[in-house]
Amino acid sequence: MLNLLLQLVHWLQAHPEWAGAITFLITFVESIAIVGLFIPGSVGLSMIGGLVGAGILPPGLIFVCAILGAIMGDALSYLLGYFYHDRVRQIWPFSKFPAMLDKGEQFFAKRGGMSVFLGRFLGPLRPTIPMIAGMMNLKPHRFFFANILSALIWAPGYMVPGILVGAGAGHIFPHHAGRVIVEFTVAVLLLWLCYWLVRRQILSYIAHVNQQLHKGWQNMQDSLLKFLLRDTDRPQSNRQIWLAVGVLCSLIGFLILFAVVASGVNLEVFNMPLHKDLLAIRNPGLDYLMLFITQLGEKKIMLPLGVLVFIYLAWRKHWRLAVHGLALLILTVILLSVFKHLGHSPRPSDLISPPTDYS
Repeated sequence: MLNLLLQLVHWLQAHPEWAGAITFLITFVESIAIVGLFIPGSVGLSMIGGLVGAGILPPGLIFVCAILGAIMGDALSYLLGYFYHDRVRQIWPFSKFPAMLDKGEQFFAKRGGMSVFLGRFLGPLRPTIPMIAGMMNLKPHRFFFANILSALIWAPGYMVPGILVGAGAGHIFPHHAGRVIVEFTVAVLLLWLCYWLVRRQILSYIAHVNQQLHKGWQNMQDSLLKFLLRDTDRPQSNRQIWLAVGVLCSLIGFLILFAVVASGVNLEVFNMPLHKDLLAIRNPGLDYLMLFITQLGEKKIMLPLGVLVFIYLAWRKHWRLAVHGLALLILTVILLSVFKHLGHSPRPSDLISPPTDYS
């Protein structure tokens, strides 16, 4: 497989005019109902993105073809559902595994037309949601609006990991960038295969854990913890527990990283290669957008915005939410200052208008 992909990369280098057609085919097949369930199109997009990042393929043409392929694939799936309706259930694999359609229908019933946009980013649902939208007679203009909008984000977004790897490979291994990209693609493919093989076991384990959490939840009917983590919209849901676990894991990870930085451990071996990779794909047109995002964490931006939000919520008489938001804002500003002061982590020197404080 490695040699076959290497030959494909060399062929694309010699015939870049075919790269657009191949990219279109990858995203088109990935988006078709039934077929997309068995084709790891995201792996192919990662390799194409790597070639773009390394400067082997032109980014403009690739992005346009990837977006068009995604739009056309979903459109074909929508038309299949629109014209065949319930006869789709008689087609393999849905005839053998009806749950594949049932999950998609439940998702569509909850979110309506928005499910077409969201389903694009959910692996197991991506190839089936457009077809279900057609089966449910979603209006064509609503479908195509969500289809086009999601494709504009999904197609380039799935190339980003490959673009980063390709930019780094082109910078560090200029004469062997193609091989590095192929090795990365094979690694991603192997991970995808492992995920596909163990997915059933993982889902079964998650269901078991969720069942145990639900039992524990029932045993805490009158506890303070349940009161704090209760989802008023969905009282029987364990979503708040999972969010709390995620926040706790994020906090532990952050504290570990902060301890490493604050202790003076030299992280240049990680920082500099990553910094050079990002500079290699730097786009001057996005510099000011990135600068704006960075400055959202500055006190001079956060405090005025927070005060305006507080005034608006108070005006609408959402007092609890207003006080909660104000307390969160004050706590965030204090913790930012404390951690910056204790960490003493300098910013890179070659930024556009860098803030004067620590990162």
